[in-house]
Amino acid sequence: MTLRWKNRLFYLSGALLYAGPLLAGLAGQGVAAGLVLTAVFTLWQVLLHPERWPKTAADWARPAPLAAAALTVAVQALVVALVLGLGRGLAALGLGLPGLPLAMPIILALVGVALARLAWNPQERVEMEAFLDEAIAQIEGMAAAAPDAAPSSPAPQQSQSDWLLAGFANDLHEAGAGSAECDNLVRQLVKLDEPEHEVLGVLLEWRSFHPLCEAALLRYVGHPFTVGLRLDPEQVVDWVEAALRVPETQTDAAAMAHGWLGKAESCGGFGLATPRLLALLQTALEAAPDADLAPSLQNLRTALEPAS
Repeated sequence: MTLRWKNRLFYLSGALLYAGPLLAGLAGQGVAAGLVLTAVFTLWQVLLHPERWPKTAADWARPAPLAAAALTVAVQALVVALVLGLGRGLAALGLGLPGLPLAMPIILALVGVALARLAWNPQERVEMEAFLDEAIAQIEGMAAAAPDAAPSSPAPQQSQSDWLLAGFANDLHEAGAGSAECDNLVRQLVKLDEPEHEVLGVLLEWRSFHPLCEAALLRYVGHPFTVGLRLDPEQVVDWVEAALRVPETQTDAAAMAHGWLGKAESCGGFGLATPRLLALLQTALEAAPDADLAPSLQNLRTALEPAS
């Protein structure tokens, strides 16, 4: 499942979850509904953030974890009470749903919990946090090594492109970045004063972090303004081949290859690598991985065939 669909699914799950107490309020439900929905909201917290909850009986006996768990439950109860109260207020204005059974809002909220768990993998989030914590620690270490530097400016060892990629990775971690943000990142990278090969090196370091980081690499290489890159065409074909295997980067692979081909002869073109790329495109077209991708692959093959 792509990041875009995960985001949409997560937003839908939140809407269904909060629709539960709102509908319960519109139906005129009271304390009993609030207690059940508080349990559902707490279950939502447990599934999305299992690391915040005590794991053993001994953990439950300690004051700190027990207080943290109690605070979480209290916050969920307050949220439910507010939304439930909003529903009851709307019902008092004549917008109520008096015939709605209590089971309906509870089922909606439970469906929201299930969808949230489908879209949100706690283990992936923990791994991302660990990765980012390590990156932040390295950046802080470099900053500490240069105490005279301005607090707001990056450490001398940290390039602008690396800072941009770190910020982009943080947006991905917060599930707030998509294809549009990836395009914006590439536009910023193209405008940097850094040598293009240095920017490319940073992109290669970050490419395995997330499919959108790989997409950023492909879009940068194929960008019409990156005319100073001097790459081995076989390496470019290697990237195309690898990216065509991943659904999230297939379209970017075709666009990057087409952009590389369209640059000046001294910067682009595939030369001896053209037959290999044509064979790769033929295989991809026969597999028909995506109806929207097929025209891009066909256009690239058409552009390459005269060169072969």
